This record gives sequence, structure tokens and C-alpha cells, in this order.
Amino acid sequence: MFHQTLKTNIIVLFLLLVGVVSTSLLISQYYFNRTLAASATEKTFELISNNISQSLYKNHEKMQDILNANKHNLNFYKTIEYENNEKAFHDLTQMMKMNKGLYAMFFTHKDGSFYEVINMNASKLIYDLYKAPKETRWLTVTNINNVARYGFYDKNQKLLSKVKEVKKYNSLTRPWYTQAIASKTAIRTAPYLFVNLKTSGVTSALELDNKGTVFGIDYTLDRLNSILALQKFEENSEIFVFNQHGSKFASSDIAQKITQEKSKTLEAKSAIEFTEQEQKYLDKQVPIIFSNEDDWAPFDFKAAAKPMGYSIDLIKLLAEKSSLKVEFVNGFIWSKIMQMFVSKDIDVVHSLYKTPDREKQGAFSKPIYSFKNYFITTKYNSISSIKDLEFKKELPKYKSNRI
Repeated sequence: MFHQTLKTNIIVLFLLLVGVVSTSLLISQYYFNRTLAASATEKTFELISNNISQSLYKNHEKMQDILNANKHNLNFYKTIEYENNEKAFHDLTQMMKMNKGLYAMFFTHKDGSFYEVINMNASKLIYDLYKAPKETRWLTVTNINNVARYGFYDKNQKLLSKVKEVKKYNSLTRPWYTQAIASKTAIRTAPYLFVNLKTSGVTSALELDNKGTVFGIDYTLDRLNSILALQKFEENSEIFVFNQHGSKFASSDIAQKITQEKSKTLEAKSAIEFTEQEQKYLDKQVPIIFSNEDDWAPFDFKAAAKPMGYSIDLIKLLAEKSSLKVEFVNGFIWSKIMQMFVSKDIDVVHSLYKTPDREKQGAFSKPIYSFKNYFITTKYNSISSIKDLEFKKELPKYKSNRI
């Protein structure tokens, strides 16, 4: 009996020892794998971060070199006219030939006149937008007093055709202009929407020695999006870059989305039948410029500099159904948006409350949606209704009315 009990105890102790050792090994293996996985992930993120940083730094450095090299370019100082811009045209096209991937180069004077050369190889969307001849290699945009002249040139810089239209554009209010005027060195804007390309981009700009004249370079974030896409380590993952405000401006998923969008037809067929007179108006209609805020989600905001939100979707749907041409402008704070509306640089401001003061500034449409506002408090205080706010300290008033 004693022998049997001793034997049982030995077996139990042995099994306990095996269990303890096995558990220790499993814990050690789990900890090791977890540490190894964390280390591998950290190194992967460090590698991706370095690749992105190097790409952004090299790109900005290249833009600075181009801008500084043209600080004394006399061809950019001459009065901007609809004709006789050949020397500036030659300079800009040569620079874009030598620096692949640029969307456009431009300069503007303190009187608001604006001259730009667009690289048609940047996107096929530009051909459809401007109804450009298929041989077009370069597009010039000359805007004087809100009248734009478009010139279409082939690869040999021979003029194919030209057309004029009314086009609201005030270069002096653009962020790249105000920032460049305020800086002694080249500046780089935050990402914003390039309306013509339907994608986000950045402008680098510099005020030239001729005061009030600013030379700038537009380039899209497509290359950065492609770099991010190449860094993906899992098919369903997303790598993105965001600013200090939490706004995403580049993403590994955007390259795929842009490809899908470009495969769609740009102009949707109208679901509304118009009279002959109405159709003639639509055919000649100048795009209506709508505001787009940076951060009023979920109604009106931007992601990767592209307009997003319920209001944006509604406006796009209305445009699609009616064949109206619309453009969105972003990159401005709310007070600046209202200033641009009053000065008629923006045609329509949306997603705002109707007030007596605003009724003096423009005509309101019928409400496009309605929602309720709430006071949110902690569960530990005594406020449970509006009446409970009576005799409480008045809330501070802010100069800028967000909505």
C-alpha cells in the first residue's frame, strides 16, 4: 500500500514537473514570438518611414532648386498677355521635360494676371476636360481679369488651336501666393485638391525678385501614393500619411482608387430632359465653384485633399443628374471661405445655417438637410435640461462662427 502511494506521488510530481516545464516553454515561446513580431513590425515601419521621408525630402529639395534657379528669370517679369508669351512658354516646357512627373508650372503678377503651362502627359482626364486635340502635348492657361485663354500645342510646340472662356480665378487669394509673399524662401503648401485632375497635389512656390511676382510648381501626390502602395506588407492593409490635424493626405489605397475612377466615364448621362434653350445654356455653362471645408465631418471635409462628406456627395449627385459643371475649392479656413464668397471668388457656400446677416450676403436655397444639436455633459453633474443652464456662467463667444 505504501509502495503504491509512493509510486503514485512520484508520477503526479513528474506530471506536474512536465506541465510546469511545458507551460514555461510555451510562455517563453509566446513571449519570444511576440517580441520578434513587434521587433519585425517596428523595423518594417521604420523602413517605410525612411523611404517616405527620403522621397518627400528629395522631391522638395528638387523643387527648391528649380524655383531658386529662376528667381531672376526676366521672362517671368514681362507683362502677361494672351499672346507674346513664347519665351516663358519655352522655359517652362524645357524645365518640365527635364523633370518628369510635374503637372504644371506657372507664374502670376501682383495685378492678378496668371500664366500656366500644363503637362498633358500628367493625366488623360485633362484631354476630356478641355476637349483638347489628341496631338496636344502642352496646354497653356492665360487668365486676365477672369477671362481665360487656353492654347493647345503639340510636341514640337506648334499651336494647334486656342479658345477663350469666362473663368473665375483670383491667384492673389490662393494659399501658395499668400505664403510665398510672406516668406523669403521657397514654400510648400499643404495638400489640396487639383480640380482638373480630381486628385490631391502640392504646390511649391517662391516670390521672385520682381516683388509681387510668384513662380510656382504643381505636382500631384500620385508618386507618393504609389510609393506607399509598394510598401504594403499585407493585401488588406493600408499605409497612409497624415498631418498634425489628423487629416489623411496620402494613402496606399488612393493609387488603386484613382485607377478605378479613371476607368469610369467622366460625364454621366443626364437623367433629366432639358429644353433646347436649357441644353444650350448647359453646353456653354461655366463651372460653378463650390466651397469645401477642411474638417467639418461628416458633412463637408477633405481626405487626402479630396472633397468628402454628405453635402459633397449630394452636390455631385445633383451635378450628375443635371449635367451642371461643378468645381470644389479647398485649403481655406471658414472665415476665408466666407470672404471669398463675398468677393465672388466662390459661387456657392453650402452646409451653413441661415442667419439675417448671411441673407444680406447671398440668396439661400431650400434646406438640403436638417439635424439636431445637443449639449453634452458628464454624467456626474446636475445639468439634465436647458432649464438647468439658467443662471450659469455665459459661454465664451468666438469671433469666428464655424457654421
